[in-house]
Parts: sequence; C-alpha cells; structure tokens
Amino acid sequence: MKRHRTLNAAFSLLELLVVIAIMAIIAGAGVVALGGAGGRSPQGAASIASSVFNLARTEAIMRGTDTLVLVDTTYDSAKPDNFLRRMTVTDTTGKLLTRWTTLPSGAYFNQSLSAAGTTNFSGNPQLPGTCAYFKFKSNGQIDNPAAARFIVSPGSVTGGTFQEIGTNKRYGFKIHKMGKLTFFEDPASITSP
Repeated sequence: MKRHRTLNAAFSLLELLVVIAIMAIIAGAGVVALGGAGGRSPQGAASIASSVFNLARTEAIMRGTDTLVLVDTTYDSAKPDNFLRRMTVTDTTGKLLTRWTTLPSGAYFNQSLSAAGTTNFSGNPQLPGTCAYFKFKSNGQIDNPAAARFIVSPGSVTGGTFQEIGTNKRYGFKIHKMGKLTFFEDPASITSP
C-alpha cells in the first residue's frame, strides 16, 4: 500500500503582511494616479493619507519596531509646497522607510484640528526640522488612540501661515487603537481637541 504525503499549503504571517504592504502601496499609487478625480478635495487627500497610515502600521508589525507617520510642518520658502502637504514613514530614529507622499494642491494637513505629536529631527538632511507625528507601536497599535486623528482642510499658505478656506469642507479620520481608520462622515463631526 502506497502512502501519500499531504502538504499544508498555508501562508505565514510574514508573507501575509508583505502582501498587505504591497496592496497598500498599490492602492496609494492608484489614488495618486486618480488625483484628478477628486484627489484635490480634502476627501481625496485624506484617502491618500490613509494609505500612508496603513503602510506605517504594516511596517511596524513587519519590522517589529515602532514607526512614525511624519507630516512636514516646517515652512521653507525654497520649497513652500511641502509645508503641511508632505508625509512619510520613518522609524523612531528618523530613518526613512518610504518615499515622501504629497497631498494634492489646495489640500493641507490641519495641524490645529488634528491630534498629533510634534518632533524635531534637526541635523537629519532627509527630514525637515519640525514634523507632526503619529506613532505606531511594534504590535500595530497606535500610540495615544484616544486622541489620534488626521484632518485635512482646503486652503492656502502665505509666508508660512496656513489659511483655511471653507470649514464645511474639512475631512479626515480617527485612528483607533489597533490601527483601524474611521473616516468622519461630515465636517460638522470634526471638532477641535
């Protein structure tokens, strides 16, 4: 009698996380590519930002280390388009783990309504001086989930000062303990901390 061996065809956790990370990158690229179809709105910008948050959480779990979503809050007159519009993922030392992602023109990170920490990476040429940050722990949990939220507003910047245009057009999301994002349904549900 001949015996047949059965192989378990299953994915490891690491393989699954790699696939999720690749899907997040592709989804983010798709949103950027479709930027003309709603990408300029705060809702489209929040969607782009959500892919950065998902990638940061995945990187934290895969690497087994804390990661940060950084938002450029340093005004540089030589690069004014970066101010409140540029995001990346780093480890806690400031080492870049992803490329910079820029929100569509006219959509800005609303620092006064968002609930983020502030850090300074002066001396690191790849990072601006001051950044707003959201921290994911190595287990994928967001640090300070009671207050973590990311808000985008339409507006403009003049000389390093953000001027919001239309408070009824804000959009964003809350980041829950395990990294799940819940988008705000309307601007009226977004209140200051």
